[in-house]
Amino acid sequence: MQAALTNLPGVSNVNVNLQTATVNVEPGKVSTADLTGAVEGAGFGATAAN
Repeated sequence: MQAALTNLPGVSNVNVNLQTATVNVEPGKVSTADLTGAVEGAGFGATAAN
């Protein structure tokens, strides 16, 4: 999951543990749909939090 998120344009930092992932992004460069799609594409469930 970390690699999938880190490879997205606009993602500057990713921290993943067994329960959550925290992602820092550059505003306007990556969408919530891009992030959740990358996580789901890596075989995990994803729900965006504010």
